[in-house]
Amino acid sequence: MTTKKPPPRLRVKRSLLSEHPSVYPVFDMTEELRRRGFQVDDRTWLGDVAGRLATRAGLSRHLITLPTVYELRPMMGMQPWHMFPSVLWRPSILLCWDVWEPDYAAWTRLFQRMSPAAIFMTAAQSVEHFRSQLPDVRVEWLPEATDPSWYLGGPILGQRRTFLEMGRRYTKLHDTVIGVPESRGFQHVFAQEEAVLAFRDRAAMAAGLSAAIVSVCLPSSSTHPERSGGVETMTHRYLETMAAGCIPWGHAPEELCRLFEYNPVLEIDWGDPASQLDAILADPAKYQDLVDRNRLRLLETSTWEIRVSTLLRRLDRLGLNVGRT
Repeated sequence: MTTKKPPPRLRVKRSLLSEHPSVYPVFDMTEELRRRGFQVDDRTWLGDVAGRLATRAGLSRHLITLPTVYELRPMMGMQPWHMFPSVLWRPSILLCWDVWEPDYAAWTRLFQRMSPAAIFMTAAQSVEHFRSQLPDVRVEWLPEATDPSWYLGGPILGQRRTFLEMGRRYTKLHDTVIGVPESRGFQHVFAQEEAVLAFRDRAAMAAGLSAAIVSVCLPSSSTHPERSGGVETMTHRYLETMAAGCIPWGHAPEELCRLFEYNPVLEIDWGDPASQLDAILADPAKYQDLVDRNRLRLLETSTWEIRVSTLLRRLDRLGLNVGRT
């Protein structure tokens, strides 16, 4: 009588413990997996030291393979050392943010060296590129998501008092709208210096969003094309803005419209953005139906509870039937 082998298991390796807003999605995803009973390894320093050495040495996977445990590795940009040292003996499942066009060649080399069991990317355009370039690699789209418990709440638009430019500043817009909020009696909130955050921590950021009428939402391909190339993808800020009940003012990437099944962003009129912003602030209540619809649609499509369920279903479909460690 043969004994049926148990399914391979999944553990999560989270090497990113910074308090920078860019890693909030990693925190939210791993906490949802932890809530479901998966093991999350938060240890960083030893893995990073070993990983940097292994990366410099050009080590690849395939030294030893212990296929009973898959390791889910969140990667915020090109940081291959976060995959070490366990990538040398465990098959990896990668979840990659910030897969930008100028770095495609470096990502390709990384994927070829490490032979991950599956790759998930938040940028739909990058998924299409790597599916065509690496037909033998299983590449899936897993859109951005958020934990709405941080942001839900706050007064209706007519009771809010700020216009918010958070994170990457787009000078073309910023310089045009300076003075517009103040002329209407509102506060214009933005980081005074590029390297400085507008809010000291996540709680302060959530409070700031809940006080804002408008939050600027533009893809990196518009504000920093030298970094992102032609990859137009939504960022976490779009979802934070909608969860907090703000008007997302900017430009909606096609993948966001596909996910929501409508355009949830109030598109900037680049012919005269200052006059457009002035009109919005003159009657913000006009957009209350939009923000209410956006918040409801976010709860239907873009929480980490929903996204992790999708991730696990996709792994099952790929034949990687993972259980808890």
